[in-house]
Amino acid sequence: MNLGETKTRIALFEQSNPEKVAQKFVRDHQLDDNILENLTNLLKEQLASALTNINEVEEHSDDNNGHN
Repeated sequence: MNLGETKTRIALFEQSNPEKVAQKFVRDHQLDDNILENLTNLLKEQLASALTNINEVEEHSDDNNGHN
């Protein structure tokens, strides 16, 4: 997330709740609440994309394990 001159990373894990992470981020960085919905949606998309990529890698790995 770009906060003016500063870039800040938001760490998400499989068990992360994007809504709570977004609320904490907005509160901790004293940001306007009007970005909360957009930030929450962005985090949901990022988490879903990351989990999809992990699943694809695991499936590909499982396929290769049977061919050794």
